[in-house]
Amino acid sequence: MNYVNKIMKDKYELYTNMDFKIKKNLKVEKVYNGFVLPINKHYNPNNTLLGSGGVLDEEQNYIEISAQKGYNMSDRLDGKYKFDMKNVEVSDNKVIYLNAFIHHWGHFLIDVIGRLWYILKNDINDYKIVYTCIKGKEDKINGNYLELLELLGIDKSKLMMVNKVTRFKEIIVPEMSIYPGKYFTEEYEEIFNRIVSNVNISEKKERKIYCSRSRLKRANKIEIGENIIENIFNQNGYVSVYFEDMSVREQIQTINEASEIVAISGTLPHNLLFAKTKIKMVILNKTYKLNLHQFIINQISKANVDFVDIDVSPMPVLYGVGPFIMRVTDNLKKYCENNNLKCEENVYYKISVKEKIWYAFRYLLYYRGKIIKDADVSIKELRNFYKDKQRINKGE
Repeated sequence: MNYVNKIMKDKYELYTNMDFKIKKNLKVEKVYNGFVLPINKHYNPNNTLLGSGGVLDEEQNYIEISAQKGYNMSDRLDGKYKFDMKNVEVSDNKVIYLNAFIHHWGHFLIDVIGRLWYILKNDINDYKIVYTCIKGKEDKINGNYLELLELLGIDKSKLMMVNKVTRFKEIIVPEMSIYPGKYFTEEYEEIFNRIVSNVNISEKKERKIYCSRSRLKRANKIEIGENIIENIFNQNGYVSVYFEDMSVREQIQTINEASEIVAISGTLPHNLLFAKTKIKMVILNKTYKLNLHQFIINQISKANVDFVDIDVSPMPVLYGVGPFIMRVTDNLKKYCENNNLKCEENVYYKISVKEKIWYAFRYLLYYRGKIIKDADVSIKELRNFYKDKQRINKGE
């Protein structure tokens, strides 16, 4: 059920009921004596999230399926750029192209590992797995990112980072098994099935958990108010857990051994990709804006998902940027009422002067005074929406 503001209610209903799974014969392009281009963030004519980069054939034609695309959102990586052949690294390795590495857990799950279906179906003993980072920089896959790949059977020695234009003897470019925002395939599901199958999971499903962001330094810089929300769920028997302190195996165990999970919208609910048992998920929206990835993830997980708005920010903001202010809203109170959770009527959710100053400073810092436009919502709707927020924030 969706406990969301009226201006987005129809959109939530549309995407909640949409079938994103398709059957597709995924392409594989094999390139001999081709080039792998690291990320060039300074050459970005396509206005992508990262810049230009990908794979070229021997004649320096761009291999289109090496791009990292998004639907109704910014593409991640696309297009070639000029380079001096004198500075090209030459390698006799045969490689499988992974993608440009995005050092962000949500992007890693959605935008990076989608080509790895290929290694589940083919003998890759003679191949390295190559990934790129920003030209001239180093960003090695390690920590939980590496552990996830190891759960797929990829040894660290197989990985090869490319941060300068490199020519390889042979490059295999599998098509992405997910088009973020548009569709996913059976092959994408199988990546996560394989990962979870290599983790020991208890059959007990006793705990209700709240995935807290309170220990994240970045979260404390861009959002306030989670402590109020977290306390309400703690008082109703939900145990706070901190995924940033866990290994991938521990995260997967925690998810699949829970009967119910509550988390603020963003990367945390993306971990539903690892849910292979029946789970109830409550996603607390810190902004009215849709996260299109989440609807695909919800379908893959087959979880029973409720969206609940807790956003009382006075201005529209970009999803991954903020700033965000969260409080006990009428939507959260309604959710609590319908699910027999205690939620005091007099919970304080008026924005203080200190919080307003904090918010104004960050809004000016992030957006330089510009008002964020929204393709899904008209200016008139936004104006009325935020007028209503101001009424709530004043405690009327």
